Amino acid sequence: MGSRVHYVVVREGQVRNSIFGGGAGLGLDYHFAVGPELVLSWLDEREKAADPLSDRPEWLGDSLCEGGVLLDVDKRLMLVFSEMPWLDSAEWAYAWRLAMLDGWSRTWPGWRIEWAYDGLADLARYVGADPEPLHDLDPPEDPPTEVGDAGYLVTVDDRSWALPGYADAPWEHGPRLLELLDRREPTTALGHVPLGGLHLDAARRHARLWTIRPLCGARERWARLWPGWELSFHADRYPAGLPVPDPREALAELAERVDEYWAPGQAEEIRRRLLFPPHGSARDALRDDEAAYKQAFAADRAAARRAAEAALPGLQRLATAQAALLLGT
Repeated sequence: MGSRVHYVVVREGQVRNSIFGGGAGLGLDYHFAVGPELVLSWLDEREKAADPLSDRPEWLGDSLCEGGVLLDVDKRLMLVFSEMPWLDSAEWAYAWRLAMLDGWSRTWPGWRIEWAYDGLADLARYVGADPEPLHDLDPPEDPPTEVGDAGYLVTVDDRSWALPGYADAPWEHGPRLLELLDRREPTTALGHVPLGGLHLDAARRHARLWTIRPLCGARERWARLWPGWELSFHADRYPAGLPVPDPREALAELAERVDEYWAPGQAEEIRRRLLFPPHGSARDALRDDEAAYKQAFAADRAAARRAAEAALPGLQRLATAQAALLLGT
């Protein structure tokens, strides 16, 4: 099934919760870059075409879900999170997320876009579902000694360690993390902003946590994970001293992904359904009247051109955003 993503739509007080995989999961970034009209049309069509699965759970667990988007059409609110499975490295992740959220903010005017730091639980909680059963993570395993592409930064007082992004989140280990770190060589500096970080003040037994990966209930479980330790959560605000991410390259690639993957498929198909419904367009009833048929055909073609020009307003806005960033305006 590939990457599995929850798509939740709240419209006129009704909740529709769908689980899509394959390209619909891997393409979360470019699917949503085209703005609300096309996205909602695409989701409606996906829901109609989906095979009914009587045994499909209403909600996946944290271990199976790699992203989720909730669209409250009534309040014009988007809640979103993603494990970003299309990325090859943690080095790209922070800048890509910045570009994705910046691009979406331009293509969803009037909408409030918020990152769901607790992941799937935030979406479930929003619609009144119990988030607790979604936290189905196994106990954490000791992180590998080979770091490779640093995905987490852990600091204890004035020392720092890097952990790989594919390892379990460091905060899941509890105070035992201090023992695990003592067996490893500290790091001097990172060349990028990782997926998350944890600073531990051992004397005060105080922890500061920031992340762009889902917490999967870690804040609610904190007293059990770290008994006697106080937690302060800093959302995505990474500490000073790390390089400032530059989203320009990611924003340019996002625009290319929209053009390459979205435009040839879903956008064109939605446009065709709007212009040429299954039972035929209005001109099909005029075939015996050549002049009227030609006039209707010309009107259809004009409508098609207008639709083609308007089919990807999101891409146009992304290109404008990219130019503004490149020009520093």
